[in-house]
Amino acid sequence: MDVVDIEEVVKESNKGEGEVMKNVREQIASRKVEQWKNWKKKLKHIVPLMVTRPSE
Repeated sequence: MDVVDIEEVVKESNKGEGEVMKNVREQIASRKVEQWKNWKKKLKHIVPLMVTRPSE
């Protein structure tokens, strides 16, 4: 087995991981934005019902 500069390998793998994590974070963020938009739409339908419901 050849001697490998561990730090170089770690740097390279971290760089790759960083890219992957950035992509994952962006996907999660856009998904959350979509969920938020959908939730806000639902909320618009729910809130009037709550507001117009006569209080007992």
